[in-house]
Amino acid sequence: MRVFTTEVFAAFASLYDFGRAAALSLPVLLVSFVVAGGAAVVLGNRLITTRRPVRGSVADAFASWRWLGAVAVLAAIVAGLIVPLAALANEAWRSTSIRSIVLSSREAVINSLTLALVGATAVTMLAAAVGYARARATSTVGAGLDVLSVVLFTVPSTVVGIGLIGIWNTTSAWGALYGTPAMLVFAYLARFAPVGALASPAILRSVPESHEESGGCQREQAGCGR
Repeated sequence: MRVFTTEVFAAFASLYDFGRAAALSLPVLLVSFVVAGGAAVVLGNRLITTRRPVRGSVADAFASWRWLGAVAVLAAIVAGLIVPLAALANEAWRSTSIRSIVLSSREAVINSLTLALVGATAVTMLAAAVGYARARATSTVGAGLDVLSVVLFTVPSTVVGIGLIGIWNTTSAWGALYGTPAMLVFAYLARFAPVGALASPAILRSVPESHEESGGCQREQAGCGR
């Protein structure tokens, strides 16, 4: 299917024209900035994602639609996840030697799990730091962080990948990491850190600042005692 992001990918991978790919990426980035900026203006200092209150009841305006919604969600999961996985399992079961296939792919499986663990840890740590800054920031800084997170999240993966290649595929000292597993970790950060950065402020804002001040006072008193 010919879509705009495939045009960007074709310009880079098929035509080897990085300038054309970068130019085609500009409209996507512009739309992302416009949408994110509009959301920031509408929301103001309110968080894009929220969490349920710890205390008190939560209004449920669609209680009568609950079962219908559950059936719709279950149907979507079956059609979009269970049926395709069952088809793949059926095809895999027809293989003459599943054991040899698994053993030959063992290194790839180990690399995938290891990089997923490292990437998830890095994404969580970065998202926690950015989320804390967002939760404690002023309205202007908070809106800026929201815009940046939304823009990074809405940019297509193709554009992100081409950007990473343009930055790291060089003969300078930066290029030493190109072609190493670190590039996959950078890709995880670029793709998933914005999601965590948008979700974590909702949790961190529920922690009163007085708790942080109390913790700081206790540390100071412990230092004085020593």
